[in-house]
Amino acid sequence: LFWDDDQFILENAYIKDVNHFSKFFSENLIAGAGRSSDYWRPALLTVFSIEWHLWGPSPFGFHLTNMLFHITDAILLFLILGHLFKKRHLALFTSLVFLAHPLQTEAVSYANSLGDSLSVFFIFSSILSFTVFRQSGKKVSESFAYYLSLGSFILALMSKETAIITPALITLTDMFMTSPAEWKKRIREMALASAPFYLLGFGYVLLRATVLNFVNTFNLYNETNAFTGSIWTRILTFFSILTIYVSLIFWPYNLHMERSIAVATSVFDIQVLFGICIVIACVLLVYKTYKKYPLISFGVLWFFIALAPTANILVPINGLLYEHWLYVPLIGIAIFIYAIAEIITDRFPQTKVMILTVTIIIFISLGVRTIIRNNDWESSI
Repeated sequence: LFWDDDQFILENAYIKDVNHFSKFFSENLIAGAGRSSDYWRPALLTVFSIEWHLWGPSPFGFHLTNMLFHITDAILLFLILGHLFKKRHLALFTSLVFLAHPLQTEAVSYANSLGDSLSVFFIFSSILSFTVFRQSGKKVSESFAYYLSLGSFILALMSKETAIITPALITLTDMFMTSPAEWKKRIREMALASAPFYLLGFGYVLLRATVLNFVNTFNLYNETNAFTGSIWTRILTFFSILTIYVSLIFWPYNLHMERSIAVATSVFDIQVLFGICIVIACVLLVYKTYKKYPLISFGVLWFFIALAPTANILVPINGLLYEHWLYVPLIGIAIFIYAIAEIITDRFPQTKVMILTVTIIIFISLGVRTIIRNNDWESSI
């Protein structure tokens, strides 16, 4: 346990005494350590408190919990994709990428990053429950799964702020549960089913703007500077960082907890140009493929929806790039890769063995890289 683990866990008096439980819901995340933070995560503090009472400051227990939530998230992802697309190979491939990719170490091997896997546990529970509700054919008022989905969304918001994307992911999955030809017929039905999720999200934002605004919810820098004062600068910087993210997903070497990232100020910066090209290509892909190859569109849209809370465009975050911000967006890229491989094997069946062989080699390489990266997480040095 090191770095922010001190404030989140070791020095946090609130998680060590059940009499402080009510403060989980009224104060910031590290108030129990006598510090101020923009974060409000009562569900995360509850899990930390349970862990502390089970095994005290033992690192083993905290890392075990992170690992179990990460594995459970992968299982939930497998079930979601299985329900949604009825393709078990897609569900297996995507879940294994999510499970084994070296980028995930920052979200799993760092004890206080439990907020990632915990919030995703509730996000995926919400999506899966909504999918079960939709496929049951029941009305909202008759479906326990629908209300379970709403409840899971609330717990996700109480685990980490990035769970605000849940309604958008639910809308995305709802759209792709039927063919694009039926979208216009179902638009009212989809809007009514998703409306309570958006209302809950709006209520959460309102609370964070008022009674739960501990420092500066919508500007984590808590100051005006060249980055926070210009949305254009933040957009350019997003394009630049998008280039880095894509390179890290496909070539996960030289991973780092902290990176020195320059704020982009020119549209002619080479990384900015690459990022713009990536976005344009993705927009064209979605437009061209959503009818014939919906998996491609779904993967691309999932990636950008999941990346939105940490894009630093609407809300400046106190960091430009972190590997654990790819914890959920990575899923969209995995779906996209599978879709491309599926198209190739459908057109050229003789390539199946070759693609399967390459896939196995890639998974072995990812596993080895993850083991190597975990050695870095043994100490703060």
